[in-house]
Amino acid sequence: MSRRSWSEGDQREFEELLDAALAEDAVAARRDAFLAGLDDAVQAQRYWALDTLREIREGGADRILKRERSSRLPRVPVSGDDGQIVGSVPREFGVKRRDDSGREVHQRTLFDLMTWEELRVKRAELRAQAKTYDLDAEAVGRLLSLETQAPGTATPAEACARLGTTVEAWLAEGAA
Repeated sequence: MSRRSWSEGDQREFEELLDAALAEDAVAARRDAFLAGLDDAVQAQRYWALDTLREIREGGADRILKRERSSRLPRVPVSGDDGQIVGSVPREFGVKRRDDSGREVHQRTLFDLMTWEELRVKRAELRAQAKTYDLDAEAVGRLLSLETQAPGTATPAEACARLGTTVEAWLAEGAA
């Protein structure tokens, strides 16, 4: 899907559909509103809708195939420094490589066959992902600390209102 290739009218219609769908509170309602509007636009043969539907089909198929392929991969146990098994990992990872024309392509490969540099890059990518999850967990921990700071409240927003602050300020401030 390349919105740059759409006319101004197509872009406006797509934005209106997004606005209407995103106005729904529940995920399922947003999805249903988006798909209903998309179905109407496909029936009307709107270019932007056909382009969007192609992306949904391809992206959905890619996601299903990736999930199914992943579930069928052999896993390898991994031990920690103490020699105890700490878990298992799939035997292959995604890597970026260059094809014969020099274009970057993403492919799955057995980690046994990855170069040392590819393994270093993969480790850096995984550490960056872990850092993001750690940050999310830290934010949730800060939000949960509001429960003891404002007993009897049901949500972080309610606790912050009682404490005379905002959720954003609470998360940005130092120790509570």
